[in-house]
Amino acid sequence: CKVVMDKMVGRRRQVAKVRDTAVLQTSVTRNKSWAMKRLMKDLKEIEENTIPTVGVTARPMDKDLFTWRGNLRGPEGTLYYGGVFHIE
Repeated sequence: CKVVMDKMVGRRRQVAKVRDTAVLQTSVTRNKSWAMKRLMKDLKEIEENTIPTVGVTARPMDKDLFTWRGNLRGPEGTLYYGGVFHIE
């Protein structure tokens, strides 16, 4: 009887883990979807140049919306003037 009970408890734990994993994956997918929408909005805003971007460029990497590359020019009147700084 104890062996049967142990197996039942073990199965319940497995089912609970599967359920928890499914909830977590749904949450991650939902958050990723929201993040992708936001990044697409930001990219569109940059492409349409609705914000001043003097000395600044930014683009997502090929096929990866979550990794961006950009360049910043050193502002005039600073030690950084004339420099171009690459960021990822």
